[in-house]
Amino acid sequence: MAVNIKKAIMIEILIDVSGWAGAIILIVAYGLTSFDYLKADSAAYQWLNILGSVLLIVNTAYYEVLPSTLLNSVWCLFGLVAILVSARKLRQQKRSPQVSVS
Repeated sequence: MAVNIKKAIMIEILIDVSGWAGAIILIVAYGLTSFDYLKADSAAYQWLNILGSVLLIVNTAYYEVLPSTLLNSVWCLFGLVAILVSARKLRQQKRSPQVSVS
């Protein structure tokens, strides 16, 4: 029985750390963008948002805070869509012949 209690405590600690890490990552991403260290359309900004959101989803789903789980799921989805759209645009640019004006 003591092993199960220790396991439950460890899981809860990991869930809490996940939530705090997610919150810090989202705050850092927002701060870096607000002070022009990252562009909002950069892959780095989007990946920070995705990572932070996933960590918060783990935390809020575990504690059954459904409004926050929904919010972070949508936030994560926006980041994923932005990454996919960016990748598609990059592929299209590579396929298109570059026209130079002399």
